Amino acid sequence: MVLQEKLSAMVRRVRERVCRPIPARRFVISFLVTFGVFFLLWALLVFVIDPYIYYHRGWGLKNVFSNSPARIPGVMRNFDFDTVLFGTSLCQNFKRSEIDAALHVRSVKATSAGLKSDAMSRYFETAW
Repeated sequence: MVLQEKLSAMVRRVRERVCRPIPARRFVISFLVTFGVFFLLWALLVFVIDPYIYYHRGWGLKNVFSNSPARIPGVMRNFDFDTVLFGTSLCQNFKRSEIDAALHVRSVKATSAGLKSDAMSRYFETAW
């Protein structure tokens, strides 16, 4: 009987705290602060992992988006090169090391399956 009374008293206290109304101003402020903290944590996570090499070179993590057109501008910004190989899926089979050895250059590949001329033009402007 005593245990049941203690348990029901605990349940009443929890219900009082959970079911009490929150002032609108306090709710909005707490919501915005929580949203801001999660947004900043997410932005920090994206910057640190940086799967598209957009902000910096990889910090020891393996790049999982090796055939992504979204990765090409980051490669153009963050790598040292003097030659760019533009092309579609056919050019993806070329080895950069062989091009570098044959032409005595430092090259990057800006290749993607289905690469269109407008995207190639944007990549060229980024590389320029």
